[in-house]
Amino acid sequence: MDTIYVLFILTALIGMIAIIVIVTVYAVYASNKKIIAPLERQALKRNGTLDTRAKLNESALQSPISKYAEYKKCPQLTFKYKGFIIKISLRTTLYRYRTMIAPDWQITKIDAFYNFKTPLNLKIIQRKAIVNFKRLYFTSSEKVDDNNIILGNEQFDGEFVVIGDNEQFAKDFITKMIQDKLLKSKSMWLGIIFDKDKFSIKMPRFTTSDKIYDELIDITFMFYDRLEELKL
Repeated sequence: MDTIYVLFILTALIGMIAIIVIVTVYAVYASNKKIIAPLERQALKRNGTLDTRAKLNESALQSPISKYAEYKKCPQLTFKYKGFIIKISLRTTLYRYRTMIAPDWQITKIDAFYNFKTPLNLKIIQRKAIVNFKRLYFTSSEKVDDNNIILGNEQFDGEFVVIGDNEQFAKDFITKMIQDKLLKSKSMWLGIIFDKDKFSIKMPRFTTSDKIYDELIDITFMFYDRLEELKL
């Protein structure tokens, strides 16, 4: 009788564990499907291609801990605007610092490729993003108050930090229209970084909103148009 009872308990426990595993796996699958769905719609809208298992081989963070960072395989949408390649990727970073393991960071990143005649050396980053995700945008040796540029728009200067080595260029490049567009998107906590062969827009979260994706892509197009206008 005792043996039968023990077997019954073990069977019940195994059954409960199996149910929990199945429910968990399904929940993860459903969540991933929900996150990828708007990218699938954007792929159709932009005549692009979506690789749901793209492997991204680059440092997750610009900091001393970047050597511990790893990108998992993640979705990446590729499409073109005026012949320029744009890639949108969803990234989950996992890193270790000394004895601490930091929680995963979810990052939506746009890489917009462009043939700059000379590097712009410019960053436009929302202050809230710096407070919470500083290592996404700065190396350990960089200070936020180094080369800060004040554009003269009190509302914009209060929401965003502009960093560069050419104040007059930044003031000419970041027009009132660009400032207004970024202010309307301030809930996204964006960071825009201009590099040698591209500019990147980072949003420190995932989204299931088509509207947010449209806004991110509109901002990307806006910067492309400004670069083309100035023939940079």
